[in-house]
Amino acid sequence: MRTSLRIWLVLALACSAVVTLPAPSMSGKVRIKATSNRTWNPDFKGVKKGTKVIWKNPTGITHTVTAFGGGWSKNKNIAPGGRTAKRFKKKGAYDYRCTIHSTLVNGDCNGMCGHVHVSGG
Repeated sequence: MRTSLRIWLVLALACSAVVTLPAPSMSGKVRIKATSNRTWNPDFKGVKKGTKVIWKNPTGITHTVTAFGGGWSKNKNIAPGGRTAKRFKKKGAYDYRCTIHSTLVNGDCNGMCGHVHVSGG
């Protein structure tokens, strides 16, 4: 009798844990926003292979999303209210920056810089 009560309690706890855990994004999209203090939010994002990253600019000034590492290519202006996107199909580390609001010296970015890390999926 005690064994069946224990089993029932374990099952009840396991079910409640599953219900309260946040569900992974099924859309395969993540958003990164430019901020009014000239940073990316978030400035680091870990994603799975195949995820579409969308950079949005809700600020009143133009920004860029410009690749500078990881062997990828991107260089887009984002006007106020605009956006740009990239689907990451390969694992790796991808750095980007706003060329207007950052500096790049010997591969080190200061200012409005960000990083996407793509893992297997």
